[in-house]
Amino acid sequence: LFVGCLWLAADGSPSAAQKEVSALVHASLTALAKRAPTDFRQAVAAFTPATRSRMEMALKEAAASASNTAQSREAAAKPASAGVASQPKIALRMDFGSFGAK
Repeated sequence: LFVGCLWLAADGSPSAAQKEVSALVHASLTALAKRAPTDFRQAVAAFTPATRSRMEMALKEAAASASNTAQSREAAAKPASAGVASQPKIALRMDFGSFGAK
């Protein structure tokens, strides 16, 4: 039942309701797998190869999407000029040119 509710990119563009249900199912499956990993593995082993493949793809897509969303949030939080070299904000007042000369 859960696996059928997982949305895949290959399914086309999801509606808002499909996105919400898929996110809920993804969170539920992930939580279940963390709480009872052995039981989860046994249950998944009983799935048909097609069902197991669909679940795996959907969970990977959801994880990648979450990762991309987190990265874009981090990038938006950084100042736009973070990657651009700028002039120093302080000026040295001493001349270090003869420091190593003998």
